[in-house]
Amino acid sequence: MATKKSPRYKLVTVPLYDKPVHVVEGSTMADAATEARRRWPDLEVSTKDVEQAYGFCTTSATHDPVILLPVGASPGCVAHECLHAANFVLQNVGIKANTDNDEQVSYVLQFIVDAVAPWLTSRRRTAQAAPTAPAKSTAAPAPAPAVTRDE
Repeated sequence: MATKKSPRYKLVTVPLYDKPVHVVEGSTMADAATEARRRWPDLEVSTKDVEQAYGFCTTSATHDPVILLPVGASPGCVAHECLHAANFVLQNVGIKANTDNDEQVSYVLQFIVDAVAPWLTSRRRTAQAAPTAPAKSTAAPAPAPAVTRDE
């Protein structure tokens, strides 16, 4: 029988704006919500609200994004919640999301996902069996990348 893992927390600080994004991962969404309420008692998130969700993103009293995820959240769900967080970060610094020029939100989203995704998968890797040797490929090797140099 598998043991239930306790919730865990990660703080991501978006460097360009020096703004925090909080991520809570629980065995279930209810566990993530319980941990979030423990950390931020004023957080308006009920277990009932998030039990049916695959992920959840809200803001704390200081307007910092708080992402709640269950263990095993899909990559799409992680990206979905990180996009909400990226928009909250930009709103926090006075930048409105704009579909005609979405570079700002794209960079913030990329940073958050790059910080969160490896952290989420680190728990899964430790719980899985040792990987088997990869099968031999008959495909031709990829060409070497071009080398460029600034002078």
